[in-house]
Amino acid sequence: MSEEKLLPLHQAINDGDIEKVKALIKDGIDINVVDKKGRNAAFYALFSRNLKMLKFVIEQGVSPNYKKETDGETLLHIAAGEGKLDMVQYLLEKHHLDINALSKNNKTPLGTCMVWTQMEVACCLIENGARNVGKIYHIEALLKYIFEKIQNLKSEIKPYNKDVYTKRIERLENFIKNSSEKIEQPKNHLKINSELEKVLLEIGFPKGKELAFYKKNLDWNKKEEIIRLFNINAKDPQIR
Repeated sequence: MSEEKLLPLHQAINDGDIEKVKALIKDGIDINVVDKKGRNAAFYALFSRNLKMLKFVIEQGVSPNYKKETDGETLLHIAAGEGKLDMVQYLLEKHHLDINALSKNNKTPLGTCMVWTQMEVACCLIENGARNVGKIYHIEALLKYIFEKIQNLKSEIKPYNKDVYTKRIERLENFIKNSSEKIEQPKNHLKINSELEKVLLEIGFPKGKELAFYKKNLDWNKKEEIIRLFNINAKDPQIR
């Protein structure tokens, strides 16, 4: 945090002093007090990366749906930007925040986390329904990371986690499919044979920018690798 003088409640939160916070609340302090930049107690808990404190102030009456008037950022924007996966998961699972809320600078929580290339947080958001809307930096790096994550998830599928992993993979794949408009057409296209292109089209990858992205990032002679990755006629039952 900056050197500006903090309000007593915010200072106690910033210091991680939960007993001091409890004492201030007991003395009648307004739990929803905001500073000059519109930041409330929950924002300070996020800035200090203190999940226990975040849960506590929300339990004491701070709204998890609060949005700063100055820039329109929500708690989820801050948690994502800070790269705090545990806080992102908590806000999504317990409070069901708007995962695609746009700030005044046209960024969703996904867009905010990608300013700092917080890849695992980005994947968590996408698996929970984040769409490719607003301004998102490093989009090609993100799509490549997602592509590799899909491979890892498929290799980890077991009978007990099949349903959960299948849903996660489906959302990641859908994000890639729906992101073609964010991808610049590469100048040099790799050649792929007609048989492989037919396979790609059959599994839902249209011609154009989207297909061009995959041409850039895969060895397109490895037909079996692509078929395996997208569960097309795969022989291994564990990756179905």
